[in-house]
Amino acid sequence: MKESDEEEDEDADYAIYGSKIKALVQFVRRVVRADPTAKLILFSQFHRLTALMAHAFTEFGIGNVKLTGGNVISKRRAVTLFRNDPDMKVLFLSAEDSVSGLQLTEANHVVIVHPFLGASEAMARAYEMQGCARAVRAGQEREVTITRFVTRGTIEEELTARRSDLQRENGDEQAGQVEAEGPVEI
Repeated sequence: MKESDEEEDEDADYAIYGSKIKALVQFVRRVVRADPTAKLILFSQFHRLTALMAHAFTEFGIGNVKLTGGNVISKRRAVTLFRNDPDMKVLFLSAEDSVSGLQLTEANHVVIVHPFLGASEAMARAYEMQGCARAVRAGQEREVTITRFVTRGTIEEELTARRSDLQRENGDEQAGQVEAEGPVEI
C-alpha cells in the first residue's frame, strides 16, 4: 500500500462509485495500514449495494469476498476464504441475505455502511445489531470496533440524529450494548 490515501487516490477513479464508496475504500485502507491483521465486515441492508461495493473494492485492489443468498456451499466457501486467506480483508454482508447465526470472530471491525430502514426504529436497529453480532460474540478474542458511515447533508444524517435523540429520550438500554464509533460523516 502507498503512504497515504491521497497517494492511493492519484490513480483511482472513484467517480463511477460515488463519495460513500470512496470514503469506505479510504477507511479500509487506513484500518489495514494501522493493523495489517485487521479483518472487516461491511454490512449493508441492500444486496445491490453490497455487490457494487465488492466490485469497487476489487477494482481498487482490496481483497474481499461477498456473502450472498446463494446456496449453503457458496456461503461456506465465502466464509472459509474470509477466515483463512490473510489477503481477504473485507467480507460484505447484506441484510437481504440470511446472516443470522453466522459466527465471524475473525473480524475485528464491523462497518454499518448506512442507517438501516425498518417498519419501526426498533426493527431498523435490530437489523444493524444483527450485522454487529456476527463479530461481537462468544469466542471473539479481539476488541471489535463498530463504525457507522453517515453521509452528511442527506436523509442518513437526519435518521441518525433522530435515532440518537429517541434512544436518549427513552433511556434505551439496548442502545449501549454495541457501541459504535462515529458516525463517520462523508
